Formats: sequence, C-alpha cells, structure tokens
Amino acid sequence: MVSFTPSQNLICIDAKVEGYEHLCQGVIRGSEVILLNSNQDGVEQITEHLRNRIRRHPSSPIQTLHIVSHGSPGCLYLGNSQLTLDTLEQYSDQLQQWRGAFTPDTEILLYGCNVAQAESQKSHPYSNLTDQLLFPHSSLSPFLQKIQYLTAAKIAASSTKIGNNKLGGNWKLDIQTDKILSPLAFTESVQKSYAGVFAILTVTNTDDSGDGSLRDAIEIAKTNGEDDTIQFSELFNTPQTIALTNQLNIDDDSGNNLTIVGPGANNLIIQGTGTGGVIEVRTDSSTDDPSLPPATVTISGITVQGGDRGIRHQGSAKLNIDSSTISNNI
Repeated sequence: MVSFTPSQNLICIDAKVEGYEHLCQGVIRGSEVILLNSNQDGVEQITEHLRNRIRRHPSSPIQTLHIVSHGSPGCLYLGNSQLTLDTLEQYSDQLQQWRGAFTPDTEILLYGCNVAQAESQKSHPYSNLTDQLLFPHSSLSPFLQKIQYLTAAKIAASSTKIGNNKLGGNWKLDIQTDKILSPLAFTESVQKSYAGVFAILTVTNTDDSGDGSLRDAIEIAKTNGEDDTIQFSELFNTPQTIALTNQLNIDDDSGNNLTIVGPGANNLIIQGTGTGGVIEVRTDSSTDDPSLPPATVTISGITVQGGDRGIRHQGSAKLNIDSSTISNNI
C-alpha cells in the first residue's frame, strides 16, 4: 500500500488497473493516494486506512473518496474481493465505519466501468430496502442505493466505460445520487493520455456457452478490440466444474492482451471431453499494425483436465500460466 500526504481528497487505486503508475502520477494537486494490494481484500484495505485516518487525523475528515478499480454492472473489483449486492451484507459494518472519516457532505466517486448499470434482476438481500424514505432516488440501481445508505455519502458512478475514448470510454460519472461538486481524481492531461478502460468481464455460471459463460467471455474479448481481463463471480468461491462440449479456443490476431484470473486451481476445473484439447491459444501480432509487439495471454488459478492435451499454444503471442494445475490429460 502506497500513500502520500493526508488530504481531504483520498484516491484509492486498485493495482490491477492497467497503467496504475501513470494514474498515480496524474492525480489532481493536493490529493492523498492509496494503492490497493491486488492480493488482499480491497474493502478491508480501505476500511483500515480510514480507521487509521480517524485515529491520527480526527480533525481532518475526508471530503471526497475516489475509488478507481475495474467494474461491471453492480460490481467493484477491489484487490482480491468483489463488492456487489451479494457481498454488501458481509461488508456492511465496514462501510458504515467509513462514516467516521467523512463530513456530512462527503462524496464517493466510483470509477469502475458500467458500475451504475442495473445488475441482474435476481432476488437480492436488500431488494426490500427500496422504500422511498430510505432511497429517494428510485432510478438508481440497488447496488448504488445500498452503498449510499451504508455510507451516508453522495455517490457518483458510470453507466458506461471509463477511460480511453478509442476503446469506447469516457470520464463521465453520469449517475449521481445528488449534485456532485468534486472534480475528477485525474488531471485533464492524464484523462486524455490514459490508454485503457476500467472494464472487466465476469464469468457468472458454469455453462459451456451462452451469457455469463467462460466461452462467451472469451468471445467478447476477441471482438471488442481492447485488452481484457476475465474474472469469476462469487459462485466460484466454492469448487465448480465447467464441463466443455468442445475445445475452448483463444484465437485473436488483433494484438490485444487477455488475462484470465481464475478463482484458484482448487475452485475451478475446466473439464475436457476426453478427446482433443481442452484449451488452445492461437494468437499473433496485430494484423492491422504488424510493428506492434505480440499479445500476451495470461491464465491463472484454474485446473485443466480431461483432454488428450491440456493447453496448446500456437502463434507468436506470449503465454503465461500461473498458479494452475494441468493434469489427467491423456
């Protein structure tokens, strides 16, 4: 965790965000910066920092809290944790503790891509808390409503991608619980020069295909023209198996990087069909600009089994395999 001088403007940047070093160097003047360790619980890191802040600087509350991380509809990826409607209950005490470091008008700005989009309409533990007395802003997603309720802060988030406009991003936090007065965390020059977006793809089921599947996430990554990270929902906090009906192909000649962050080799098995490969990586340099370096595919935290070969690599792209198990392949 890295920080600078205590300030009323606190910026928490997740180290999983591409180019976080560039972002740290381009924060607005007078800000305090905290870098969240990607291997630890991000919510707990923010809570601990705010506890220390209350103890050491009780007369200097935070006016604006900026949280910069990857996001998806109704979800913030913070360190190795996910803040969603499904996990808010376990973090509710911590978020309420944040109030002790805030002013009555503190604003929280959430920079994850698409966070303000309405998440799945499945039943949530807080679905009965949309009473107008608690949540006068009925157009907000339940996720933002609950964060506002727990922290008593004004909230701003985006219903679109945040970041480079060539990748479909912008720097507009277009969904707000109240009028937000704070400037964005980063200087205008950094907003223009930042090369990435704060988006992430999430696998939400063990289906072999279709919405929310690993195969679907790989196909989206192939076609959206940008570097991508694929992670897995809380479903995979317990052991799961994705049984394939045919080989998973990672084939992209756009030169874009792909990172698949599995939940751990003990929690996810990619099960082949018994014949043929399980995963094949066929990626090359960009066909549009051959001068660009070849892409990198990084796979971590999975078990691959049940094929006549586990992971096959072809092409000029670099393949990194980490914290994974490849076994029981013929």
